[in-house]
Formats: sequence, structure tokens, C-alpha cells
Amino acid sequence: MTVRSYFNQTTITIKTQDEISLIRQSSHHASSLLLHLSPSIQPGTTTSTLDDISSQYVEELGLTSAPLNYGGIGMTVANSGSQLCIYAHNLAHLIVTTFTLYVYGWSIFSSSNSIPRGNGVYVGVPFCGFPKSICTSVNDVVCHGIPSRDEALVSGDIINVDVTVITGEGWHGDTSKVWMVGKAWDYLEVVDLDDEGWDDGLTERERDRVRLSVVTRESMYYGIHACGEGRQIGDIGRAIQGHVEGYGYAVVREYSGHGIKRFHEGPRVFHHSSSSGDDLLLREGMV
Repeated sequence: MTVRSYFNQTTITIKTQDEISLIRQSSHHASSLLLHLSPSIQPGTTTSTLDDISSQYVEELGLTSAPLNYGGIGMTVANSGSQLCIYAHNLAHLIVTTFTLYVYGWSIFSSSNSIPRGNGVYVGVPFCGFPKSICTSVNDVVCHGIPSRDEALVSGDIINVDVTVITGEGWHGDTSKVWMVGKAWDYLEVVDLDDEGWDDGLTERERDRVRLSVVTRESMYYGIHACGEGRQIGDIGRAIQGHVEGYGYAVVREYSGHGIKRFHEGPRVFHHSSSSGDDLLLREGMV
């Protein structure tokens, strides 16, 4: 069955136990992809190499990478949620694509590495959709960064890799993971910020990034613990916001979490207190 999320007009699907089992399977595949990538998160590795490794692994599993071509003319009902969304989406992209070609001409296709990028944001021809199989967001890139052969990891970098795989039946598994490149990774797994001297052996750059990553990870668990049938969806954001602000950090408000069945669906899950639907009640069967 479905319910309508009144604050963003997005369908929220109440899943059956069988459907949840299928989502769990696809999520397991997505998690295995991140584990497969972990040994390659090393200084000198390019984010494009990570994309190549991911593409090969997903193909070997007989799955599809959801981000590839996402947002372009090739969007499907499975990704967008309705045929009407596809028509509106494709029309908008055709208009923008025509304008882009008018301004820049066909020279944008002059080389195989001509995808325009700015701080990890894809600014290429919308007709083509998202150009890679995973998102790699390094340092100050918030999310949805584009893998590039010109972007090599260095020690002390923070990288988030966001992956979504699709099974043959159309079920999506969507997850991400943050790594600290180099020796700081060992600290990230075991550090307790309340322990005196936890940062011994780290540079100032590494210390600041480990602290940020640890607090962010803790906030995720605070958000998870705020979930439960009958709780308000706003409880999740309030738990996250309260924790990170206690350490002097701020929450990114331009992006949110989301429900999933066949890629994005409702409800939106803000990481902060919001006036948009905070009182929506969580129900058994939401994912």
C-alpha cells in the first residue's frame, strides 16, 4: 500500500516483509561493493579508478549501477516514480540541452575527458545524465561528486563513496561510506574523542578531519536510534542536529535522506529540525 507525504508530495510505499527482504538483498550487494573498494582507497588512487573498479564489480554481480545516466533522457519509471515525472523531466532536459549546445557548440564532445566539473558538481550536458557509476565526494564536496582521472587521493583526504545498485527485479540498494585516506583511517575506527591524547601522531589537518568524521558517524547512530514506529520523522533530524551542533559543527540543509524502494521515494529525511513535515509519523514497513 502507499501513503502520500503531504509536505513534499512524494509517494511513500509501505513495504511487505517479502519486499523488505528483497531490498535487504540489494542493500547487501551495495554494501559488498563498498567492502570491495576499501583496499583501493589509498594515496595516489584516482576517483576514476574507483569508478572503474565499481563498474567491473557490479557487472560481475549481474547488477546495474543506478547513478550511471541518472537524470538524463534515459530515466525510467523505476527511478522517477511516475510516467508524468519522466515526461516533465525529459522536456526540461531537452530545453536545457538545446540551450547548452547553442552556447557552447559541439566542442563539448571534443574529447573523452571533456566532462565539465566544478567542485564535484556535474555541469555537463543534462541530456547525458550522470556520467559515472558511483559518486565520489572528496573533502569539501558535500555529495554526488563526479569521479575523475584528474582527481588523485592524498593522505589525509576525506572521501565519501556513494553507491546504488539495481537487481534484475528492479530493487535498489543505496548506501555510502566515508574513508580517511592514509594512516588517519586507523584512528577513525577506534578513536574516542573523550580520551586524552587520542590525536597523538596525527597532523593538525588529520586531527580536524578525524574529529569531524567521528562526530558525523556518531550523529548517524543518534538518528538511527530516533527511528521507531509511532515516532515523528523530525525526531531523526533533531537527534542529528543536536549532536553535531554540540561539537560546533553545522548540518547541511540543502540535501536530505530519503525513502527507497526503486531508488528515490518519500519521505524526505532532513538532518535538522524542519517545519516541512516534521510531524509525519513513522510506520512499520517504511524503508
